[in-house]
Amino acid sequence: MRSQIIRNITWLGTASLAVKPFWIFFLVALTPRLLGPQEYGILSATLALAAMAGSFADLGMSQYTLREVARTPNQATTFFSNFFVLRCLLLTAGICITLLAAWLLGYSTEALAAAVFAGLYWSLENLTYYVRIYFRAFETLRPEALLTVLEKVLVIACGSLLLWYTRQAAWTLAGMAAGMALATIANIQGVTRHLAAFRTNVIRLSFLRRAIYAMLPLGVAGLLTVFYTRVDLVMIEAMLGETPAGQYGQAYRVMQALGLIPFVVAYSALFPRLAATFRQGVHAKFQRLVHLGLTGLGGIGIITALLLTWLAPALIHLLAPDPGFKLAGDTLIILGWTFPFTCLNSLLYIALISMNHHRIPLLTLLIATSLNVGLNFLVIPHYGIQGAAFVTVLSEIWITASYCLYYFFFVSWPSEKPGASSPSP
Repeated sequence: MRSQIIRNITWLGTASLAVKPFWIFFLVALTPRLLGPQEYGILSATLALAAMAGSFADLGMSQYTLREVARTPNQATTFFSNFFVLRCLLLTAGICITLLAAWLLGYSTEALAAAVFAGLYWSLENLTYYVRIYFRAFETLRPEALLTVLEKVLVIACGSLLLWYTRQAAWTLAGMAAGMALATIANIQGVTRHLAAFRTNVIRLSFLRRAIYAMLPLGVAGLLTVFYTRVDLVMIEAMLGETPAGQYGQAYRVMQALGLIPFVVAYSALFPRLAATFRQGVHAKFQRLVHLGLTGLGGIGIITALLLTWLAPALIHLLAPDPGFKLAGDTLIILGWTFPFTCLNSLLYIALISMNHHRIPLLTLLIATSLNVGLNFLVIPHYGIQGAAFVTVLSEIWITASYCLYYFFFVSWPSEKPGASSPSP
């Protein structure tokens, strides 16, 4: 068991290490250098807006699919066929909502065009993310690793081409969307040929009704997560303007790149194994996996935060020497201390979901999102982007403390027979 988890982490980790330096250079070095703070602010704010506007599209189906297909692999075709169609329809609606929201916020013509392409790019990325769930459910992460490399190569190549020739946020996003479209096609072909064929004859409204009812708590939790992680950028752009949004976006992108670590370990490698282990009723093994993950991720998180405290200003200057980005360095020092808590609560979240405990993450994220929005309204006008970063740290502390309290003090471990957890729809 442990060797397979290590192999899966190694495959995704190696793929990420292969492309991550180029992705970081493109997104947090080349792009801000060529666009400048204002255009980079447009790019960052529209991507955040697109993520928020389309956040309802998941409905919890990613985590629900991963959990249920890991438990019952023979249902993969049914899940893929039904959810692929549903997700495409919802993501199309999300693009329309992105444009409407940008218009209501008073975006300029150029920013509206950027919002359209941001919505398209984010929707394709979101669809690709869902398709890759099947690799994780079957614990075959080698093809996902290879397709991850292909995705980044295509997005960077197409995005860089239009970035270089136009120096505009809208066209840079258009290039990124074109590259993502090609990557999405490759991922769909990889899954449908080997793991989950697409068949129209298994698409059933009755399946979707039962599934949506079962996964709705996960969907609401996912929607709150997106709002919680993106709303500060949108609020900064609306309250302070595009340049502060670009400064905050630069620091945020660095943290987003680091977020790959808990993603690979918790969501990609451990989630399917935890779901299957809990289904089998092997609770001691489940707890060992969780404790091992918390120890490893917690240590990585603390070391990373300490390094950012020391190196953040130099790192931002290295990535974007433009003096307009200087404030991003001080902001990154603060945001860096979200990382230890992000590492811990990522693993605790998937542990609770694996045990079918949906309500606590939902309630915790609802409070965290409300806290984040409310405090940002008070803090951003007076303390700017550094105030927003501090609010994010407080919110991460709240989430981690809530998950820890519930998991370690309120979760019971009954004697359970294999297969006793709730069935698929």
